[in-house]
Amino acid sequence: MAENILSDLERAIYSAFFEAADKNKDGYLSLDELTSVIKRCGINLAQKEWAETFIEMDLNCDWKITLDEFITGMHSLRPGKRRVAKLNRELTGCDSGGAGFLSHKVIENIAREKSEITETEIENTFKHLNADDLNKINYKQFVNVLEKIITD
Repeated sequence: MAENILSDLERAIYSAFFEAADKNKDGYLSLDELTSVIKRCGINLAQKEWAETFIEMDLNCDWKITLDEFITGMHSLRPGKRRVAKLNRELTGCDSGGAGFLSHKVIENIAREKSEITETEIENTFKHLNADDLNKINYKQFVNVLEKIITD
């Protein structure tokens, strides 16, 4: 499954992390083992994100993470994607009415203050967005354009 997404080097690195984290050598990671290995990989998640990450990685829903699930999940947690995901959560939290729209100013302020998105990434995203109404921007579209800019 993960072989098609990662280079051989990335797969080897993640495999080594997995093997080191699998303390009881059963071929699976528990939530505690996953938390430990993700931290060792240099990824910082908020407390509530650990369980969410475990559930997202557990593709077959058996409450344990296999090597392939781990490698696939780690690929999806790359820094650019993590930064975009964090911003998306912040923007969603500000959309109290659930309409899916926020003002240019609100998006810009949140991106600057509550995420790790750079000034250049913010500016380039707004340039690519071509929004007609600066008071009503579809923030999901903003996030999608931002992710393409960051990950391409």
